[in-house]
Amino acid sequence: MSSSDKPSFEQMKADLDRQRRDLVDTVDELSNRLDPRSQAKAAADTVKERAKETGDRLTEAAKQVSEKVSAVASDFSGLLHSDREDPWAFAPEPATGEPSPRTGATGPKEAVTIAAVAAAGIAVGVAVIAAIRRRR
Repeated sequence: MSSSDKPSFEQMKADLDRQRRDLVDTVDELSNRLDPRSQAKAAADTVKERAKETGDRLTEAAKQVSEKVSAVASDFSGLLHSDREDPWAFAPEPATGEPSPRTGATGPKEAVTIAAVAAAGIAVGVAVIAAIRRRR
């Protein structure tokens, strides 16, 4: 080797400084990856993100079920309030007009409406529980 092929002192010093910076960066990165607090925070962030995604999916599923139940209830209500012959003509009206002690309904139409709303609530609950179980 000739003297011109050898790096100068300044070049060697600059190369050593660059290698030292790279080594410090590597050690810092490894330290962050192995730090229990960093790992716990990363795990918590992952759980929060997944919980939010699951919540969003369940909310969307509940909205879809609610829309379907509303459509069915609307169709059912349309049958009750249509201009056709009164389907409840055979059912006697309460003599006193007082609400039923069991349902609070004052007549058969109101009792059916309460039952339809209760059924819709149960359907939404079942749909949400089914969605949760499918995700597990």
